[in-house]
Amino acid sequence: MRRLLTAQLDELTARADRTRQLIQEVRGLLWRLDAGAMPDPDQFMTALEMISMLNNYFTDEQRAQMAQGIAAAGPEAAEETKTRWARLVEQLLGHVEDDTPVDDPQVQELLCRYDQLGAPFQPEGFTAEQREQLQAAIQRLWQDHSADIAQKLPWPAEKMTALYAYLDRARVARDGD
Repeated sequence: MRRLLTAQLDELTARADRTRQLIQEVRGLLWRLDAGAMPDPDQFMTALEMISMLNNYFTDEQRAQMAQGIAAAGPEAAEETKTRWARLVEQLLGHVEDDTPVDDPQVQELLCRYDQLGAPFQPEGFTAEQREQLQAAIQRLWQDHSADIAQKLPWPAEKMTALYAYLDRARVARDGD
């Protein structure tokens, strides 16, 4: 009986944690709506769909860390990061199309800037291992849903897939793995 009740308590606690996290995410969406960052219902529904998708790829701890980091950075930082990310993607796609070697200093500098984009959104004390685990979850999410995600981007999925493969090769060249 004790094992059964303990298992039930663990499940209820996990469900409560997921509910608290979802509450935070919905509050964040409302905050973004109030700030004008998500002006139309289609974008809002897309964000809700993404929450559902995120719940399948990220642990409760990772979602909490991301939410904490985003909240700490604020909406202006999020909008600025989106703009910087789009510019970097355009520059990097140019290198993909030109077949620039991945060890080219300019490519490596862009890769460094690309990899640092998320730093302002990482909570204090975020370890290298946590960063790697988060990156792995993001890669799994992209692999499984690249077509859906790409529909919301200004670039086709095949270009983004080529870009991510290029970035992986550039990281290997940088790290010597």
